[in-house]
This record gives sequence, structure tokens and C-alpha cells, in this order.
Amino acid sequence: MSESSVAGAGMASRHAVLHILNKPPGHARTRLCLATLAATDALVLIEDAVLALASGLETSAAVYALGPDLAARGLAADNGQTGVNVIDYEELVALAAGADKTVSW
Repeated sequence: MSESSVAGAGMASRHAVLHILNKPPGHARTRLCLATLAATDALVLIEDAVLALASGLETSAAVYALGPDLAARGLAADNGQTGVNVIDYEELVALAAGADKTVSW
């Protein structure tokens, strides 16, 4: 997917830091990640981190959730959480390539 396709899918083409989180809600790294987020950053929820959408997630950063991980955990694409962009693996790669820095939690 090209950068223009990513931007057209509702994703900003560039973020200062792309945070990729795989820890469940309540985990120490999850709390640290959320405390570190800036408005110019983006957060991608993968693996058990998508469970945070079930309990609500508040941040000024752009939020993305990996669709296959939502499906694997029986969560709906939006799960009642507004402002979350559901992405696939190709879009995840495009986000990482377009970010100034990537941090995995």
C-alpha cells in the first residue's frame, strides 16, 4: 500500500513516534506506553493490547488496531470505541515506514 493509500484510508502519513503495543490492559508496559504518548504520536494495538478497546482507551494520539488480532479475540472492529482505525498487516508496515521512530512495548 502506498503512502497516499494509507493517508486515504484515514491514517496520517507521518507520525513522530509509532508505538506498537502488544501487552494487555493493566500491564506495567501498557501504563508506561500510554503515559508516554504525545498528540503527534500514533499507537498501534496488536495481540492482547486490542483488549484495551473493550474497557475504553483515552489518548490524544492516533489509535490503530490490528484487525486480525481483534478477530482472534472475538472483538468487533470498532467495539464501541470511536476514533480507532482498524488496519491490516500491510497498513501496519506502511505506518512503521512512515514514522520518524518506532517503539515496541
